[in-house]
Amino acid sequence: MSTTESQPPQRPRLSSMPLAVVLMAVAVVLMLVGVLPVRGGGQEALFRSPVLFFVLTLLGASIIACTFRRKLTLRSIGYHLTHLSAIVIMVGAMIGAAFEKKFNIQVQLGDAPLHSVRMSESESVDLGFGLSIESFRVDKYAPNLRVVKGDNTVSEHRLVTDAQVRVGEGTLKIARVLPHADIHDVQLDGKAELIIGDPSDPFARLATDGSGPKEVKLPGGSSLFIARAYNNLPVMRMGHAFRETAYPVRPGIILHVAASNRMAILSLAAGEAAEMLSPSDPAHAPEIPPLHYRFPKVTSVSVDASDNPDLPFAAELISDDGARTWLIEDGGQLGDDPGRDGYEVVLGRAADKRYEAGLVLEVDGDILRRALVINQPVDVAGWRLYLNSYDSQARRHVTLTLRRDPGNHLVVVGILGLMIGTALIFFIRRQAAS
Repeated sequence: MSTTESQPPQRPRLSSMPLAVVLMAVAVVLMLVGVLPVRGGGQEALFRSPVLFFVLTLLGASIIACTFRRKLTLRSIGYHLTHLSAIVIMVGAMIGAAFEKKFNIQVQLGDAPLHSVRMSESESVDLGFGLSIESFRVDKYAPNLRVVKGDNTVSEHRLVTDAQVRVGEGTLKIARVLPHADIHDVQLDGKAELIIGDPSDPFARLATDGSGPKEVKLPGGSSLFIARAYNNLPVMRMGHAFRETAYPVRPGIILHVAASNRMAILSLAAGEAAEMLSPSDPAHAPEIPPLHYRFPKVTSVSVDASDNPDLPFAAELISDDGARTWLIEDGGQLGDDPGRDGYEVVLGRAADKRYEAGLVLEVDGDILRRALVINQPVDVAGWRLYLNSYDSQARRHVTLTLRRDPGNHLVVVGILGLMIGTALIFFIRRQAAS
């Protein structure tokens, strides 16, 4: 009778293919978790966690062990190059995750060169070069002309010269389209004024052009003060891009009403009801009298074509009866109202097509000028510079993303090696088969 001694189970070796597959699957799952959106954010911190580093280290060691189990020959050079390139990519990615620096900065146009960035009270990053912005340009798509009734858009039209637009029972002709309109010499039929109280029997009238008093005492002891008049009254909502204009787009004023221990700040646009900006609870505000902002009609305006990219789109419309109107992008209107039968005609906001910042770089005593375009980064002194966004209101600053990844070169080398190794594998196999 023969007996067979039971053998203890063999532990998986580092060069085991199943072990490498399991480690790769775990690494992929961890990286997927790091990119999935979660409430509160912060999931990208997983890419710098010791767990992922440990798994990638084991995976790299396993790939190395698998690679050197196979004898290096001319036929296996593609196999070895592919596996070693994967190791180089992982090492570069780990170095980048551990030592990468990435942050956003705002750079004012025309400011002195920036040589370092203050991250906190105790930490600053030396860039190793000087950075300033000398110019900025935005190119935009032509906005669409919309015919609106109430809250609904009835029709939408492209800005094409001589095109006909149906508005109710009539039509409008698009006479001229100017991508950059220089609007000047606006003539008004009278003066803008604030009417306090009943318009038929007002308590007071205040001119808003600076020709009269800005403050008036109200019944009950409170006082009203005109803080500022706007041609384009800001809309107090998130994401609204405000730019004051030299011509009336949405004329309005900001008012202060103050009592002995209470104060309110109001926004009042022509033809609209007053909006209380502060306080948030009207019960804490002083008593507000009826307010009306009357803005005179535009009697004449001069509009010329310009090459200045900061100027807005404009379209001249001619109605059936010969009345002319200039529509300015984002809702502006100069001249006779082109709407009729309850319809309104507006020109929407032009969307950004391309924007570009003129970089001035001081590198080792040399002055370099580069055009930084959206999605086209510039590399300098180990840093990669991206144009992120810009000040859409006054265009006084741009936001840049600066990124320095010390492992990036290894990743690039590893990808090239992976491509070459894969090509060699297919080429050698094809040669062997033939």
